[in-house]
Amino acid sequence: MIKILNQINFVWLSLGSNLNYPINQINNAIDKLRYIPYTKVIRYSSYYESIPLNNYSQPNYVNSVVILNTMLSLDSLFNFIKIIEYSQGRRYNCLRWSSRIIDLDILLFGNYVINTSKLTVPHYDMLNREFVIYPMIELDSSIKLPNGLVIKDSIKFLSNKRVLLLKKCNN
Repeated sequence: MIKILNQINFVWLSLGSNLNYPINQINNAIDKLRYIPYTKVIRYSSYYESIPLNNYSQPNYVNSVVILNTMLSLDSLFNFIKIIEYSQGRRYNCLRWSSRIIDLDILLFGNYVINTSKLTVPHYDMLNREFVIYPMIELDSSIKLPNGLVIKDSIKFLSNKRVLLLKKCNN
C-alpha cells in the first residue's frame, strides 16, 4: 500500500555501482526514479569514481547523488527504491560492502531523523564517505543536515580524498 503525505519532502539519494557497466546502471536507476508516483527527480550530480570501502579487492565504484521531491512516506519511497534495485539485478548477500550492480541509499528525507530496524536517516555513515559528500556539495553546498551541520563544512571530517570526478553532469 502506498502512503501519501500532505507535504512535499526533499530527499537525497546516493547511487553506486561497480558491476555490469556501472555508468549504465546509474543511468538506469535515475530513469526508473522518474516513474515513482508522487515523486519528481529534481537534479543529480556528476558521476564520481571511488575506491571500494575498506580497500576490498573489487572494481572501483561509480557514484552519484540525486535530489527528489516526494509526497510519499519514507516507507513507501523505500519500497520503490528496493524494487528498482531488484529490477536491476541487485541481490543481497551476507557480505557487507561486497560488489554490487546497484545500490540506492536514502541519505536525507526532509529534516526527519529516523532510526528503525530497516532504515536510519540521515544515513548513518554519510559524513565519512567522500563519494557522498562531494556530489552533495556539488548539488547544494549550503544544505543543512537535521543536526544543523552545513554539508560543505563536513569536508573537514573526511580522512582520505579517494574520489575522482568521472563524468561531469549537465542536467
